[in-house]
Amino acid sequence: MTNGTRYYANSLWKLDEAVKALNGEELRFVATLGDIIDRHWQSYDDILPIYDRLKHEHFFVLGNHDYEVAPDYLHAVLRQVGLKRSYYDFAGGGYRFLVIDGNDVSTFAPPVGDPRRALAAERLAKLTEAKAANAQVWNGSLSDEQFAWME
Repeated sequence: MTNGTRYYANSLWKLDEAVKALNGEELRFVATLGDIIDRHWQSYDDILPIYDRLKHEHFFVLGNHDYEVAPDYLHAVLRQVGLKRSYYDFAGGGYRFLVIDGNDVSTFAPPVGDPRRALAAERLAKLTEAKAANAQVWNGSLSDEQFAWME
């Protein structure tokens, strides 16, 4: 049993196999639900060339690990994965999908000095004080701007 064990050394091989399997299917699109990397900016250079072999249209929902890069690179994460912004919508199969960004207000995703970091710290402090189970540094929340966009 491997529950709770991660085999990062196998990630590139597993992704290559997954892309081959997905390319063998008739799909309208592929959505990747976060954490395309575990950490380190250089990981994108290994992962994205394999991921880009997908023949299907594909979309990213960024996870907290996608921002596990040096602070100087935070501003470039969206561009690196081909996104104009972290929350957006797309249509497929007769449905409209809204991609929301749960990292929008967080202590890790916005660039250093961004007011969303301070707001995230305030929210985290309140949750910590209330002993909330989700009072974790890797969690985030949505901004008022994102809620307005959804409306």
